Amino acid sequence: MEKREQKGGHTGMSQTNKAEKIWNLLSAIAVKMSSRGNRTNKNIWVFGEWFGRKCNDNCMYFANYLAEVHPEIKLIWIANKGVDTSRLNNKIKVCEMNTAEAKHIISEAGVVVVGQGLRDLSSKGNNFFGNAVTVNLWHGIPWKKIGHSGSNMRGWAFLIYCYLYDYAFNCDCYVIPSDVFRPCYQSAFGAKNRNFILAGHPRNTVLYDKRFHIKSRSGLTGKINMDSDTKIIAYMPTFRDTRENTFSFSSLADNRRLTKILEKYNAVIVEKAHFVNQERHSKATEVLGRVFILKDWDAQSLLAAADILITDYSGASFDYLLLDRPVQYYLYDYQFYRDNDRGLYFSKEEVAAGDVAVNEEMLISDIEKNLKDPCRHQDLRGQMRRKYMCYDSAENNEIIYKQIQEKLSQ
Repeated sequence: MEKREQKGGHTGMSQTNKAEKIWNLLSAIAVKMSSRGNRTNKNIWVFGEWFGRKCNDNCMYFANYLAEVHPEIKLIWIANKGVDTSRLNNKIKVCEMNTAEAKHIISEAGVVVVGQGLRDLSSKGNNFFGNAVTVNLWHGIPWKKIGHSGSNMRGWAFLIYCYLYDYAFNCDCYVIPSDVFRPCYQSAFGAKNRNFILAGHPRNTVLYDKRFHIKSRSGLTGKINMDSDTKIIAYMPTFRDTRENTFSFSSLADNRRLTKILEKYNAVIVEKAHFVNQERHSKATEVLGRVFILKDWDAQSLLAAADILITDYSGASFDYLLLDRPVQYYLYDYQFYRDNDRGLYFSKEEVAAGDVAVNEEMLISDIEKNLKDPCRHQDLRGQMRRKYMCYDSAENNEIIYKQIQEKLSQ
């Protein structure tokens, strides 16, 4: 999964040859056995994201919070050489992945926090931490299937592999914003009820901060050179496993009907592709009339600035419920995605908190409806927020911190 996230999130067994699989497994067993007696320091916490390639998601927000509120903890961020870590608090030490220093720090850590899996801290995968508490914050609230939910691999050999080597299986803690997600994480990672921390994601705490909203909107309108009264429609799709491309509004930039609607309501569309799609195509920022395609822009900043969100199967739709603003869905490949691509935990009827379009004509009509009347589905949004985001609050970070401390005391 170094280049793209495969169905079920499991690639280690398929991307290595037989000899490598045996060697990796034996190495994992050796490391696992040698690390069982490791003495760990409860005040050393290690963080990493996206296989060491990113520093912009839940782990970053959580690490920055701890640096400000709990300075007694020694915080270390592990990343590949050259990764932009400028958004980290300057109290957090940055260490290059796979170096001798990184391996030593990992062996001493009392807590390790990842957003994808343990390979966020070591490309070898068999980076076990003795008695450390392992925390998987994941990187999105799941509507699409994650982890091993979509895998056909079963049996004792597979379970042994997961326990010894897998990048996200059997962590001590997983954060879920609603009990609805318990079965998702159980099937994806083998999680048990004792593993769940009932809270929202660390990155969502900024969505409760009005100052963050103002700063985000000012920054975005400045970026796209629009006045402060401009209505911003954010489009944030997820990627497909079996198809290279997802729908882009660049294909509708010359659509006369859409252009007239955007001009009438002084609105623009700001499109942010998923990280995986960005890697596939490496598109720079594009300006196509009233359609702006941004390669690098913070997801939470875009959500905070947006008046309307358009998405598909992305967990961003759950985050956006916290803002009580119109969300609409463009599910042009719903049946294919559900049955032949990643797969879904919930049907569209169970999740949708707004209009659902299946073709471009419906999509454009829904945009006009939501620009005209943003309160159309307010009751439905509230219902879905209570169902899927009931544990989310401005105190997410502190709740997670206290739960980890309880694990440490055990």
